[in-house]
Amino acid sequence: MRFFNWKPLNCHSNQVIVKASIQVSTATRELSCNEDMRIDILDPQRWNDLNETYRAALGIEESSVFVQVYAGYQHALWETTNALARLFSHKKNIAFTPSIEPSLDALAAEFSEKEYVIENFTAEDLKDGKAIAGSISELLFIVAPQDDSITGRVFDHSGLDAVLKEKRVFKITLSHAAFRSGKIERPGLFEVKILSLAPDLAVVVAGERTRLKPLLPSRMDWLKAATPTKDIMVPSDWKTRIEAFEAKLPAGFKAYFSAGEARVYDRAVIYHPELDGSAVIDELNRLLQYPAVPPGIESAFESTSSCRWTSPRLTEFLLQKEGSEDKVRGLVLIGADQLNANLELLLKQTAETLLRQQNG
Repeated sequence: MRFFNWKPLNCHSNQVIVKASIQVSTATRELSCNEDMRIDILDPQRWNDLNETYRAALGIEESSVFVQVYAGYQHALWETTNALARLFSHKKNIAFTPSIEPSLDALAAEFSEKEYVIENFTAEDLKDGKAIAGSISELLFIVAPQDDSITGRVFDHSGLDAVLKEKRVFKITLSHAAFRSGKIERPGLFEVKILSLAPDLAVVVAGERTRLKPLLPSRMDWLKAATPTKDIMVPSDWKTRIEAFEAKLPAGFKAYFSAGEARVYDRAVIYHPELDGSAVIDELNRLLQYPAVPPGIESAFESTSSCRWTSPRLTEFLLQKEGSEDKVRGLVLIGADQLNANLELLLKQTAETLLRQQNG
């Protein structure tokens, strides 16, 4: 359910290839493995070059738009919010959406220690805008996810966008995968888009009024950073494939989404109220002879079961968000490229095996 091929550079390679989905450039550089002498200073131009590689790959031509690479979306969130806070230090009101984005907890705690006034909004607030309208004049920025980091549900920002129209309030949108569903639109003057490409790679696309000046990226080592090697957009046939798969699930399995709900079509999302999702994906991996991987790693199958994710905070967040222990325990996510007739049979076989084991 990720879309970047990783080509880290190492001391055994004599070539560094920089290649984007839209051809950008090809560069060759010899790297030395000599550990006797290491010049312990980094060239800030590496970061600038990588930024331009991603600008071209994402098709963003306007030079007034900021395109910056970060070490994951958490890093991007920290740098962008703190850069705006430094630039507009007189504004002390900010807003988050913690009920639909768990990654904001630590950031909110940091700003709270700095005596910022923090407003918390919900997915419904983003949709109707009424609760936000009463606070908008005092806000420096609002951080809101475009999509759910697990299920791929896409949130409706229509109310928020209407309230922000012609207001000098920065909107920071975190996109886990939704940006893959269509052309990346030019950001507004006061808009920051954070695109999560991989666990340790994110790209920020920001409007010219943001004037982002992060502290750390130019001082970091980007030699091992991944470069885009194939089209980042979701294939056009995946939507039909996913809908067809979810429409004819084996007995007992249910589709998480109802027809017509806004979502990212790169994964099927299903659950079985009587089965643990972790057990389901373990059995599927066994049948397909796929290697077991830790939670959160790029994989064909994933589950939100607490048997797989041991963090109590994450489990608590999921239960609060879903309101159904059966859904959280039984949720299974399947990469769209795995969907075929054989998987349908294996899913049926998996359910039969697990239910037989449970019932003795």
